[in-house]
Amino acid sequence: MSSDPGQRLADARAAAAALDDQQAVDAFADVQARMRALHAEEAVLATDIARRVEALGMRVSGAADQLAVLAVISPRSADTLLDFCGQVVDRPRVWAALADGLIDKAKARLILDLLDGVDDPQRERLSSCLCKSAGFS
Repeated sequence: MSSDPGQRLADARAAAAALDDQQAVDAFADVQARMRALHAEEAVLATDIARRVEALGMRVSGAADQLAVLAVISPRSADTLLDFCGQVVDRPRVWAALADGLIDKAKARLILDLLDGVDDPQRERLSSCLCKSAGFS
């Protein structure tokens, strides 16, 4: 692989141009599904790292600091990411819909925002309905 960004982009564009129409559509759909599954995996790993940091007796923000370094993002963005990841793993139906590629990260956020402030068992029923409307049964 070339280290020149311009050449790397040209190579990627040439590879895409070499695909026929159906292959291009299939490749795009595959990338989307993999990204969604990776967001679900990211949620599990980020919350596990946070659990480990807390088990060491470090402050909760220490986990966000660690994630910021690992993800090469700001501590504030890492804190937002960690909050989202914690919410996703606390809602198994939302996590599964994301992992299965039925919803994207933005839709997961929307569903989590709609569920915020709703108490169980109503929240579980609402979670089920929202995920079903997104295509997840």
